[in-house]
Amino acid sequence: MSAVAEEVNQKNGWNIMIHVDGASGAFVAPFLYPELVWDFRLKNVVSINASGHKCASSVQPIRHPKTSWTTLEWICYSAIAAHSS
Repeated sequence: MSAVAEEVNQKNGWNIMIHVDGASGAFVAPFLYPELVWDFRLKNVVSINASGHKCASSVQPIRHPKTSWTTLEWICYSAIAAHSS
């Protein structure tokens, strides 16, 4: 996907950026597959999130009585990407 975004960016003078929805895999992929390049090493990746509520033994947020869902998320932004546009 990053290669496609880069090709389109170069062809059109655009700056398409990529957000990686890491879900629970963002916690384990770097350790299980260190050779897998899916993160800020890719030029167009500018943000990654990880779903904390999917992590075993993580703190679980309390469900608000007026909502039907809860979530605990972390998101990381690339400082380099923020200054390159």
